Amino acid sequence: MFEYEEHIVKELLDSSERFRQLYQQHADLKIQVREAEIGIHQLDDLALSRLKRRKLLAKDKMAHMMQRYHRETA
Repeated sequence: MFEYEEHIVKELLDSSERFRQLYQQHADLKIQVREAEIGIHQLDDLALSRLKRRKLLAKDKMAHMMQRYHRETA
């Protein structure tokens, strides 16, 4: 995730509690989605879709924070 801007991710992980929370939330949701997809946890399509939306929302929020950081440090 965000491999192309790894330096910004590292900076925000060091400096922003909110970014760290979103990063961890995204990682946790990624695991839950993967486990549901391979059958470790049984979820119906609606529940899986909700997990995926929450994961995407966390990623979108991180992306916005990264864009703001990039603008402020440019």
